Amino acid sequence: MTKEVVEGYVTMIRKDYPRAAKDIFLMIRQVLQYGKQKKLIKEIPDFDLKFPKKKRSKKTKLVYLPAERQTEWLDILENDGRSFCKLFATLLQTGMRPEEGCGFLLSNIFLIEI
Repeated sequence: MTKEVVEGYVTMIRKDYPRAAKDIFLMIRQVLQYGKQKKLIKEIPDFDLKFPKKKRSKKTKLVYLPAERQTEWLDILENDGRSFCKLFATLLQTGMRPEEGCGFLLSNIFLIEI
């Protein structure tokens, strides 16, 4: 596998699939590094491929539920009988992020009845 072959292939893929091209190139480099480590190849070519760095998104304004509205939503969620409302009420009361709630199981909640 020569430098020209790898660069040509990645350049061809890059036209239609820029993200995949970078992933493929990184995988090829890992395979070459493994081959060198196992003494299957002598050296890894210096590739001239450059990929743009990810642009960081501009800070977005966070949308949140004001404290006065939280009590209204909590009342609605507690009066609703559906099980997912318990999850939303828990998220609201604990300040958990939605992605944390996605992995949350009802069996993880210790409910104490008063």
